[in-house]
Amino acid sequence: MRFVLTDHITDKGEGACNEDLAGLGDQLAWVIDGATDVYLNTYLPGITDARWLVERLDGELRRAEAELTMGDLPALYGRLAEYVRLELAAVDYPKDRLPPACSCGIARPAPGQGIVELALVGDVYLLANPSRDLLSNPYFSKREAAGVRQARIRNGGSGLELVHKDREQIAMRRRGYLRGTDGNFVLSNNPDVVRGVRTKNVAVRPGDSLLLCTDGLARLVEGYKVYESWATLSDVVAKDGLSAVLDELRAYERSHTRSEQNYKASDDVCAMVLTIG
Repeated sequence: MRFVLTDHITDKGEGACNEDLAGLGDQLAWVIDGATDVYLNTYLPGITDARWLVERLDGELRRAEAELTMGDLPALYGRLAEYVRLELAAVDYPKDRLPPACSCGIARPAPGQGIVELALVGDVYLLANPSRDLLSNPYFSKREAAGVRQARIRNGGSGLELVHKDREQIAMRRRGYLRGTDGNFVLSNNPDVVRGVRTKNVAVRPGDSLLLCTDGLARLVEGYKVYESWATLSDVVAKDGLSAVLDELRAYERSHTRSEQNYKASDDVCAMVLTIG
């Protein structure tokens, strides 16, 4: 059993570059959503510190996948975090500076078992079809929406240009996620992230599919309610393709320039559809 890539999109939101990334190897598929930097200045090589992180994790996943056995996905997150810790130490990353972080979802076919293993930390979405099994963690989107509401009150309810106090609040929440607030982690340089990995095993057959996406695309269901359910969205993706729903997303955002639940009016998007072969 293997994954066959049948559709893919990547599109930059309002930031300096697309900090989301998806990858497919021989035994793994993954989607990574870089957390927007809380600092105005970058430290690491590249356009943003978040982009530096997702590119290195993409490379490490390609190196690590050949060593995995059944049930190893949670431990893989610990390996990734240790790798980030060493990479940051190699460039003398300041200890008092918040390290870059990301959300990460991984899928792996279990050979000969008719099962796909799913795992994630943070705010990404993994959907199996036709079973409609969804692996996600709504904790982060709820916390972000609450932060946006507080920021609007603090900023007088007008446009949500980030001010110093807003960045302080985002940084405070980010530090909590790095430590695992309420058991909810994002991926960075803390190997304890293994304690927060969410997993699900999904029974599949040849011809079934997986949709892996970052939260920028998930807004169509979770925030904007353009689609009433993930089932509806996945049906449209199967019929019209990911590019069509991306066009819908960006058209909605152009006509709704003020987001009630997100700091960004438009976010980075990365998604892929895999068919079970």
